[in-house]
Amino acid sequence: MNEVGKFAYIEAEGEPQASPFQLTLPDLPPGVISQWLESRHPGELWVLDPIGASPQAVLEMAAHGYKVLVAVNNPIAAFELNCLARAPKKEEYLAALRDLALQKKGGERLEEHMRGLYATRCASCGREVQAEYFLWRKGEEAPFSKNYQCPACGDEGEHATTEEDLKRLKIISRSDSLHRSRALERIPGGTLAARKNAEEITAFYSPRPLYALFTLINKLEGMKIESQERMLLDALLLSALDAGHSLRPAGDPAARPRALNTPAEFVERNLWLTMEKAINLWSQRAESVKLTRWPELPAQPGICLYQGRMRDLLSANSDLFPETIVCVLPRPNQVFWSLATLWSAWLWGKESTANFKNVLERQRFDWYWHANALQSAIAPAVRMAKKNCNAFFLLPEPTGGFVTAAFEGCCASQLQLSGLAWKNEDSPLQSEWKTQPLTRESKKVNLQRIIREAV
Repeated sequence: MNEVGKFAYIEAEGEPQASPFQLTLPDLPPGVISQWLESRHPGELWVLDPIGASPQAVLEMAAHGYKVLVAVNNPIAAFELNCLARAPKKEEYLAALRDLALQKKGGERLEEHMRGLYATRCASCGREVQAEYFLWRKGEEAPFSKNYQCPACGDEGEHATTEEDLKRLKIISRSDSLHRSRALERIPGGTLAARKNAEEITAFYSPRPLYALFTLINKLEGMKIESQERMLLDALLLSALDAGHSLRPAGDPAARPRALNTPAEFVERNLWLTMEKAINLWSQRAESVKLTRWPELPAQPGICLYQGRMRDLLSANSDLFPETIVCVLPRPNQVFWSLATLWSAWLWGKESTANFKNVLERQRFDWYWHANALQSAIAPAVRMAKKNCNAFFLLPEPTGGFVTAAFEGCCASQLQLSGLAWKNEDSPLQSEWKTQPLTRESKKVNLQRIIREAV
């Protein structure tokens, strides 16, 4: 092995901008990737991202004058990239949400019906107000507290729930089995284990959020709207889906869900208010970026999105040979991957999860599995890129197991480590690699058979 060089740690340029699914996608210090590209590969050229785990990274490269070919297998990450690249304005989101709000639910407008789900009374003046969220304890059948801000008397903060609050919730809960059955019907079929896992993940949505979400999805499916407006409403609904589960602990809004496990106390948010607030999150990009779908390639700096696996992109026999490989390597993310399967099936149908539904088959992701998963994406990228090209990988939250799995996946993909920069355990590890000639064929082996024969 050649001696590994060191290079100066590339510092971020300012604070990261808030983005959708920020608590589940890998951290990305702004400006790091673009600085590396401009120092190693100045000028307009093709960059290959074989995983697309960070939509913000892809957008940053395109915004700095590069053509980016990205393979994204996660349908939610692909949607976020496509939506943010178009940079819709705030007014467009507001108009789309107004159209949804005017839909009828029984004898009232949909917005009125949705707000009624979270109606409560001010403890000071008795006026009906909107609860911003309810607090629950794990295993209990009703919330113990609520948070609101009364526009009439100014009373705000957390207050104990009342009998009126619990009565309203019981009315909603009567139809829970119907909506839960509909939710499970929309999830792609598979093994008994996958079905069981799907049921367990759906259970992280309590009755009121599940009712609210499928009321919104049903109304959206019945609307006759253009594809652009549908995309805007899908974005807001995804924010509601992300806020509706019970995996985030109360008292720590910035906590990253690490496992499919309900915390001791969790938050149930007002999903209509969530969609209204999400407009600012989805509309903050000032300028759009050219985005095409494979095999159409952008003529100027922009993004070519291949929605699928990197190995399938390689088999497309393209004449394109990117000059460099850049990627934010993800950690195993059981929570986001599992939820993404549900969200895409609920919003766009079972077929949208064709290449991603096997996530439900597996609910344990060890480092050996992760090394193989990274190799399955990186190795085809190395074969597609130009010979003797550079690669740059960021490793957020670089723990020992993650770094070992990532480096094993890279080395097994015929990459030679050429440079390394590390700051601290809270900052991404930065690594440079060089593609090298194929010396031997790497393929998966049956470890159980090898161990059994050895014993």
